[in-house]
Amino acid sequence: MEGFKPQNQTIPPTPRSDEARAQTSVARKLAQDFESAGINVQLVETEEAGKFTEAIVFLKAEKPKEKMVRLFRGVNDVDENMLVQEPYAIRHMDYSGKKPRVIVLEELRAEVEKLAQEPTYEHLADYVEKARPLLSERENDLIDYDLAQIEKALRDGDTLRNTLAAMQHRRNGGVPDVGLMPFVSVSGKAHEALGYARSGGILVIDIPISKIEDGGYGKAHDGETRIRGSFDLRDITAFIPAPRVRYEDREQEQKDLSAILEKVSEAADMPIFTNEEGMRLREEQSTAALAEDQRQLPIDLTFMERKKVEWTAASRQKALAVLEKFPEVNVNLERIERTENTLAWDVYKRVRYAIYDEYHYRRRKIPGEPERSPFGFDASEEGLLRLREYVKNKNP
Repeated sequence: MEGFKPQNQTIPPTPRSDEARAQTSVARKLAQDFESAGINVQLVETEEAGKFTEAIVFLKAEKPKEKMVRLFRGVNDVDENMLVQEPYAIRHMDYSGKKPRVIVLEELRAEVEKLAQEPTYEHLADYVEKARPLLSERENDLIDYDLAQIEKALRDGDTLRNTLAAMQHRRNGGVPDVGLMPFVSVSGKAHEALGYARSGGILVIDIPISKIEDGGYGKAHDGETRIRGSFDLRDITAFIPAPRVRYEDREQEQKDLSAILEKVSEAADMPIFTNEEGMRLREEQSTAALAEDQRQLPIDLTFMERKKVEWTAASRQKALAVLEKFPEVNVNLERIERTENTLAWDVYKRVRYAIYDEYHYRRRKIPGEPERSPFGFDASEEGLLRLREYVKNKNP
């Protein structure tokens, strides 16, 4: 990667307890894997931080000239892939294997970065229109749900930046997911990040203030926050493995975590803001964002109304097309359009669910059929076709 050069490090063996030896073997192997990939690392070992016996420090060929803010992110998949952290908005989920797999849609990177840096409805619409053909039907349904939440929030006077930040905060961290949010969640508290690392560890991130998204609230705090867009090895200073056996004493855990972080700071020697300096500058940035967002809100509302008309028309055309595939189902499109619904423009989705409900009702009338729908039947067009065939074969 740019800014990094291979450099082998001599890692002397250190006597350890059984637990520490097991943990060290993981860290040592990981450090060796990084070195094999041409990444310059140093394995830091200590007996002065309790169960936190080691850390992997990523050595920079050149130190940044400006001071950085130190943040943390918990990770569970511990391999080279953890050195690039991507926002929800650039992800696509593949469920074809034994476990969900995140696919990064590079085609969306420019739109995601633009939305992260300048969260306006115009940039959101640009992203949505480019993303839809690349995403699954389920993921498009999630976009419609998120757009409905954004519409309500903007009408209530909230800003797009703060709405996206709030949506990010409500997501269940530590699991793969998708969404409209162009941010990566991080924390200013190492122990908070550790709580999301069930089996991995925490990334120590040193990043410019300009990449931090505290929202346009006019304030900042040292807990959970967000990084605009993605971040990678250029922003990652260290990785600290989580202890195999967790602490019961949280106070001792925080004390030992602080001790290993001191060792990381000594080895990395990065220019870092004090907490007071960083928070003051972040609050100034958030205050400026608040003023900008208040100017932007009426522009966003006007643009949203225009896009809603366009998207509603497109959704209606898709609804008509799916009705042609299921002429045997009596679905009144005009009545659906008149019915109040939180997904006001998503007529296509509401028509699909109306067809699903009708076939689900027919299936339940078949003797011996369970109350719940069998696995594999859903309101996607493919799921509806399977459900129709199932009902037809069961009740010819």
